[in-house]
Amino acid sequence: MNRFSLKAFVAVAFLHIAGTTWLISEAIFRIHAYDRGETFLWLTILSWIWMFVPMLLSHQFHFGPAHYFYYLALPWSLVVAVCCGFIIPYFLHWRRRPA
Repeated sequence: MNRFSLKAFVAVAFLHIAGTTWLISEAIFRIHAYDRGETFLWLTILSWIWMFVPMLLSHQFHFGPAHYFYYLALPWSLVVAVCCGFIIPYFLHWRRRPA
């Protein structure tokens, strides 16, 4: 059994970084609306689900938007990808095991 899947790592890293970039770009597009007092509950909820550790750390360490992606979001995407790189081969092997 393969213990680490590089394909799963690359696929999950790409998808997670793309999703993170999309979330950040959606937040940036709505900056003017935030200034007027509008809130977007779906964006807040989706951000907390997608990146709960970086969101928690950004409130603790007060990272600005310029440093948020490189210091919090990108490492979190790589951690998620590494975890999936180990977990996906395990589940694929477990699923193919005879009963």
